[in-house]
Amino acid sequence: MSLNIYLSLFALSVLVIFKLKTSSTNHRLPLPPGPPRRWLVGNLLDLPLERPWETYKAWTDKYGDIVYFDFPSKPMIVIGSLKVARDLLDARSRIYSSRPESVMVKMTAWDWAFSIMPYNETWRTLRRHFHDHYTGPALKSFQPVKLQEVRKMLKHILKNPQDIRRHIRNVPGSTIIRVTYGPHSEAQTQHYINLAEKSLEAGKKMSVPGMFFAEAIPLMQYIPSWLPGGYARKFAAEYKPVVEEMVHKPYNEVKKATASGKELPSIAYRLIRQLQGDAESPTPEQDGVARGVTAMAYVGAVDTTTAAIEFACLVLALYPHVQTKLQKEIDAHLGCSRLPEFDDLEHLTYLKAVVLETLRSFPITPLAVPHSVTEDDEYNGFHIPRSTMIFPNQWQVLSMTCVCVCV
Repeated sequence: MSLNIYLSLFALSVLVIFKLKTSSTNHRLPLPPGPPRRWLVGNLLDLPLERPWETYKAWTDKYGDIVYFDFPSKPMIVIGSLKVARDLLDARSRIYSSRPESVMVKMTAWDWAFSIMPYNETWRTLRRHFHDHYTGPALKSFQPVKLQEVRKMLKHILKNPQDIRRHIRNVPGSTIIRVTYGPHSEAQTQHYINLAEKSLEAGKKMSVPGMFFAEAIPLMQYIPSWLPGGYARKFAAEYKPVVEEMVHKPYNEVKKATASGKELPSIAYRLIRQLQGDAESPTPEQDGVARGVTAMAYVGAVDTTTAAIEFACLVLALYPHVQTKLQKEIDAHLGCSRLPEFDDLEHLTYLKAVVLETLRSFPITPLAVPHSVTEDDEYNGFHIPRSTMIFPNQWQVLSMTCVCVCV
């Protein structure tokens, strides 16, 4: 495409943005307070790209518990208190439960993930199957695999303690891969863990508001990576193949084995058989459901559970007296003859308190996944425009709910 065409597209984008901005401000109620917005670019130059939750806390300290700002054409709100979060996300969940549309999510092939999917029938189907296979009573069936993987980790740490972080990071990944796709060799499992971690690297970058101009001006997604402004295409070229391999490769192995009549002890196998029924193979729609559900569990466990374990180790290192107290509780209940089992957890009160405090002190996703408002709304005398992105600052809210056990 010639430079003139790009300039024309940019001019059109500017007109669209201007139209959107003028329509969103034409309302009888004011928008919530926030940092001053510049003409046309809004708060584009104010958005922090590193540790944004800290900047957003400073804004809520200055402007109040609900702060409005905007990336051109994308109004945004940060929630800085538990009360506002409950008032909007819980009490008005009917219009606050959706997720925003994202150019980068589609460009990087992350649009299968129902955790970031707009609230619709596809979302409901994926969530229902995920709930059936990965929550409640289904979790108990995973316990033998979890124990095996944790005890394998302990042996690795004894033999090679300098690599403790790598051993810890492998536990959730190897566990969920075994449960979801069946047994694999150590090399295969490590490859799948690496795929998930690389894919999540893209997800974390995309979750930072203001990181990609293509989100504000969607036409920029078509600019080649070698031209100025083509960062979105360059980013997608790096991460999309990794995300696609992560979603499809382990699932395709199970699907091929199922088609050949081989039974695999895995959720992917059970899900395929459940969805296809008596048919020879699942339909494309059923196939998409099975891929999305299994990939969501796979990629989710690899990062979030790993981070929680690492934070717990950090807490014990920072507060050695807590580690001593934990050891005394465990020894008092178990003695020195065996390792803990799942049934022991109900007797380890202090251990549960330390885990909960770790999750409060070190939230895995400080800003949570953004919500999107599906209708115009009013709150405390302020207008909240339709399609506004809502960022609950979990890091701030949880820091205000201090129940520290590390004393």
